[in-house]
Amino acid sequence: MLAAGQRWLRRPALLDAALLALPLLLFFSLAGYQLQLPGLHNDEAQEAGLQAWQLAAGTAIDAFRDTGLGARHFPLMVQDYIGAAFVYLAAPFVWLLGPGTLSVRVPALLVGGATLLATYGCLSSVADKRTAFVGVLLLAVQPSFVFWSRQGVLIASLTVLFTPLVLWAASRYSQTGGWQRAALLGLAAGLGIYAKLLFAWVLLGMLCAVLLLNAALLFKPARSFWPRPPHWQQAAQCWPVSQPAAHRCCSTTC
Repeated sequence: MLAAGQRWLRRPALLDAALLALPLLLFFSLAGYQLQLPGLHNDEAQEAGLQAWQLAAGTAIDAFRDTGLGARHFPLMVQDYIGAAFVYLAAPFVWLLGPGTLSVRVPALLVGGATLLATYGCLSSVADKRTAFVGVLLLAVQPSFVFWSRQGVLIASLTVLFTPLVLWAASRYSQTGGWQRAALLGLAAGLGIYAKLLFAWVLLGMLCAVLLLNAALLFKPARSFWPRPPHWQQAAQCWPVSQPAAHRCCSTTC
């Protein structure tokens, strides 16, 4: 029976699922407790709730600056620097749960869970599964991350989600190449900027880290410089350290 259990744990997908079960359970237990309290604050209602409820109800949409797609004015932005990504993410939950606090905060909670998964993937790509498990376990109980994930600071939550996604995609691309991974990297970066324009600063920081880590190569001939992949893996290792600070920075700028 012990041998069967060891064979079961050797399967990568099953091992990942077993390692992630505890952090996800802890996070959803902490962040989901009395999720309806307190009531919606202004950012939740203005940047997701109202337009999501209008989409689900099929009524006229109060698009930002009266700019949208089609006859119904499907929203493109909710602020001059914030896209309407969370509006479309919350709309199915409004349709299922009805207008209210939970229909906005449940998707925000799921975004927090997705952030844990993306962080695990990023860390397991640049380090190992043990390091990834410890990092995700610490993040799952980090007070700032738990509080703001359940409180519904929606746009900052998306920004934090796309950061490890971009690092994960960049790490995989540097290891194996391929247009599919390059396209995934571009898609994650583009969605991050659409979610909030301030994500450009995150991308700029990643680019600066890559340039610094490859600074020695600038003094070598071009022929030996260009074929070498950038050190995305080392740059990605900055993510677990900087995540709480980045989350607080994005939260205060909302």
